[in-house]
Amino acid sequence: MLKLTRDDILKLGKLSKIEITEDEIADVESKINTVLAMIEDIQHLDLSDVEPMFHPNPEPFIYRDEALEFKQDTAALLNNAPESENNQVKVPTVLKEEII
Repeated sequence: MLKLTRDDILKLGKLSKIEITEDEIADVESKINTVLAMIEDIQHLDLSDVEPMFHPNPEPFIYRDEALEFKQDTAALLNNAPESENNQVKVPTVLKEEII
């Protein structure tokens, strides 16, 4: 059975750039080893009669039409803006210099 050690946990933490404190090492080691034991149990099952699945949901994918629907009143939206001009929200200038 594959079992990770304290050093393995520290190396995983370093590789994944996750800081694991001394207090967390035992807990993380226990949880990862539990998952590895479950995977090993699954590997011993005879799944030769099980058909592969592409998706756990037996229903086909249902896609909606991608149609743009604008249901808001432009005037009502512009009333919420501090300033508006030509049916657009007016915002302060961000770039003061011309970029070439």
